Amino acid sequence: MNIIKSIIGVSSNLIKKRKDFLYFKRYIKENKKIKIIIWASDTKYKWWCSTNIEFLNIRKEKDFIKHFSSKNINNILTEHVLEHLSLDDIDKWIKNISKYMKKWWKIRIAVPDGNHPSKYYIDYVKPNWFGAWSDDHKVLLNLKDLIQIWESNWFKVELIEYFDDNWVFNKVNYNEEDWFIKRSYNREALRFQNNKEEYNKFIKSIDEKHLEQFANDESLHFTSLIVDFIKK
Repeated sequence: MNIIKSIIGVSSNLIKKRKDFLYFKRYIKENKKIKIIIWASDTKYKWWCSTNIEFLNIRKEKDFIKHFSSKNINNILTEHVLEHLSLDDIDKWIKNISKYMKKWWKIRIAVPDGNHPSKYYIDYVKPNWFGAWSDDHKVLLNLKDLIQIWESNWFKVELIEYFDDNWVFNKVNYNEEDWFIKRSYNREALRFQNNKEEYNKFIKSIDEKHLEQFANDESLHFTSLIVDFIKK
């Protein structure tokens, strides 16, 4: 019975991947404005096309040549993807999209925030620690790191949500309907309140001089570093 279930599961997964790929090809063909979500898994948003590594490996230019040689990308959305790449792979991806993205269009990137003042948060997201999927994390980026990587590749920077070098939280309001980020101030802020023991560890790991902003705003418990980059 388990073998049969396993075979059915594999078959269903292959069918889904094929279906996603065919939709991706049709989307590119039929739409003038190309808006893609990088490595989206099951994430789907209106007006956006979800991609996955099987048919768009962002580290390989041949995949961009195959899909975007005749129609360039307008907007890109990527949430908690870059931390799964090495710095070398991130650089390869930036160079690829630089060639196949229209000028003055936007990329929104969300990653775990390396400037978050909670040591518990940092341990949750840094490579090879105890957080969900952190065993596959390659880097933990802060605001300065992220800006340096993209500015060196000639992208303009617009800050959305972040802790600065003094561990103070900053954010701007944005249209969630058009640029939705699940792991953000507005969405997953209470993650560490689901478990009292986990919540206490989170709070106790924050230096006293930075604790006040959390006491005044519970939505700070799980935020991301979110930055827009515009291709010049």
